[in-house]
Amino acid sequence: MVTATTTIATPSATPAANETLKFDFGPPAPSFEDKYEERQYVKERLALAYRVLAREGLCEGASGHLTSRDPVDRNCFWVNPYGLHFSRMTSSHLLLIDHSGKIVAGGLAHLQRYNAAAFVIHSAIHASRPDVDSVVHAHSPSGKAFSTLGRPLPFYTQDSAVFYEDVALYANHGGVVLNNKESGEIVNALGGKKALIMQNHGLLTVGGCIESAVAWFMLLENECKCVLTAEAAAAMSGTKPISLSSEVAKFSWQETGSEEAGRFEALPFFDLVEEECNGAHRR
Repeated sequence: MVTATTTIATPSATPAANETLKFDFGPPAPSFEDKYEERQYVKERLALAYRVLAREGLCEGASGHLTSRDPVDRNCFWVNPYGLHFSRMTSSHLLLIDHSGKIVAGGLAHLQRYNAAAFVIHSAIHASRPDVDSVVHAHSPSGKAFSTLGRPLPFYTQDSAVFYEDVALYANHGGVVLNNKESGEIVNALGGKKALIMQNHGLLTVGGCIESAVAWFMLLENECKCVLTAEAAAAMSGTKPISLSSEVAKFSWQETGSEEAGRFEALPFFDLVEEECNGAHRR
């Protein structure tokens, strides 16, 4: 049985001049009494997330992986089969992996394999961050380009503030991540933050659900593009982009950087792709 409640933040009819209003992020995610029903829901949302990234042009070949923790056995997580294009993902394609790398359940008979790097990176994060239910990593164009600069994200725009003191830089790139030593270093670099810029590699984001993790990934990708564009334009005019003050960035992060806000940010994309694929992700 699925249940959901709604809390509406209603401002006064005539706000006072100094009144600070709050965003209404709508009803919360559904809750489930039956963990197996929740498992199916998590799988369907994960499959839809792959399609969202495909639609936005954020996947490259067989690279990239999104995972969600299994509600039935929280020591396992769902991941894509290796080599299936993100735009074709369905819930029945997904594989359930334990922390030893064993495929426990799921998938089609001819697609019983997963990206080794996905296991090495994501299993380490899921194991170390019980607050994280979903992890997103893809080789997106602007994220890759910005990662080559080996620098933290500057805060030039209001949207960038969702990452204020909430994005880290992993500067010790050792190539394709296939061993626990480097995944441990990635986990340490990420710490308790929601996002990580991996030098010479790309972006990684985490969330309490797949929607928030996808929202953070798409926002970080867009901010990387914005930084590259703004700094190129500024260089042509001999100026520098204007950064947000710490006070402004912190205030905006407090209002728009929450798990609830992230989930809400992604919902329009999920709803659009679900409509466009006519629910094919549920198969």
